[in-house]
Amino acid sequence: MRELNDVSASSITSMHCGGKIECLLEVDSTEELLYLVSTLEEFFVLGGGTNTIFRDGRVPIPVIRLGQSFNFIKTDKDSLYVGSATPIAELLDFCTTDGLSGLEFMAGIPGKIGGALYMNAGAKDKAIMESVSTIEIIDKKGVRTIKKQDLDYCYRCGGISPKATIISAHFLLDRASPTVVKKNIATALGHRKNQPKGYSSGSIFMNPEGTSAGYLIDQVGLKGFKVGGAVVSDDHANFIINQGSATTSDIRTLISIIKKRVKDAFGIELKEEVAIVG
Repeated sequence: MRELNDVSASSITSMHCGGKIECLLEVDSTEELLYLVSTLEEFFVLGGGTNTIFRDGRVPIPVIRLGQSFNFIKTDKDSLYVGSATPIAELLDFCTTDGLSGLEFMAGIPGKIGGALYMNAGAKDKAIMESVSTIEIIDKKGVRTIKKQDLDYCYRCGGISPKATIISAHFLLDRASPTVVKKNIATALGHRKNQPKGYSSGSIFMNPEGTSAGYLIDQVGLKGFKVGGAVVSDDHANFIINQGSATTSDIRTLISIIKKRVKDAFGIELKEEVAIVG
C-alpha cells in the first residue's frame, strides 16, 4: 500500500479543480483493500477521476485508489473477467481483437470499469450493467460476489453501496468479427464527436425522463453563462467547462443557478450525475 499526502485534486480529476486531498491510499491487493474498508469509518473510492469533483480547500476524507493489480482482462469460460481498475478503452481494444460484442456503446466514455459499473454508465438507450453477470465487491463483510439480478441498479446507478468497493466483474458478451466490433465502436465514437473539448467531468446532470438535461439548459438560455472560471459549454449545455481557473465553488454556484432556472421554467428538478466530494 502506498500513502500519498496533500495530493492536488486538480491533478487527478478531469475537471482540474479542487483542493488538497489529505490522504490518498493506493492499494495493490484485496487484503490491503479489505483492511481499509473494514477499518475506515468513511472513505471515497476514486476511479479514473472523470466523474468526480473534490471540494476546495482540504479534503479530509481518505481517498482510496486501486492499483495495477486490479487492472486485468481474462477470458473465463463463457464470460470475460475484468478488473475494476481497467480503463474502458483497454477493454474495448481487447473486445475488438478478440471479437466480442456488446460494449461498443461505451466507446468514447473516459474512466475505468469500476467507476462505470458504480454509476451504470452508458449511452441513451444502453448501460453497462446490461452486459454484466456478476460483480465482485469488498465491504465490511469481506469479499463477495453479487449476481446482477440481486442488484437494485437503474439509470446511472449500479446499485452498489458507497461503503463497498467494486473489484471486478464478469461480462457476458456476444461473438462477432473484429471488423463488426470495430465498426460499432466507430459508430459510437461518431455520436460523441461533437462533445465539448477542455476540462470537464462530462455530463453534469442526469437526463430527466422524456427529455434531456442539455435541451432544458439550452432552453433557459444558459449556454455560455459563466461563474468565475466555469462556463456552460456552447457546444453542449449539459457540460460545464473549466476554462483554467475554475474553483469547485464556481462550479457549485453554476450548478445551483442551472437547477433553479430549469426548475422555475419547467418544474423539473435536475439531479447531478457528477459526484462532488466534500
